[in-house]
Amino acid sequence: MDEEVNTPASTEEKNQEPLSSSMTAIAAGLIMTVIGSVISSNWAKETTINYVGFGMLLVGIGIFVFGIFGTATKALKTCLDQKEASAGVKVDRPKTPFRSI
Repeated sequence: MDEEVNTPASTEEKNQEPLSSSMTAIAAGLIMTVIGSVISSNWAKETTINYVGFGMLLVGIGIFVFGIFGTATKALKTCLDQKEASAGVKVDRPKTPFRSI
């Protein structure tokens, strides 16, 4: 009578990381860019909604670029850590302004 319930394994059990913050920023930036572009192009020029859509477009581009640089920083850090481990030489790590990247 004791039946096992088949539940999906969590990310910790699969040894996988959840989606990183820089990848989330890239996705959010792309989504905001598309929505802002659609809003700003579908409304009459020089209206408040048009300006809001253009602002959303610019913010989305900014968040997207921030996510790209966060991903590049992580890739560089990983590369430097691998070189340090394989060569046995201390490599100076770049300083990042935000620790969440």
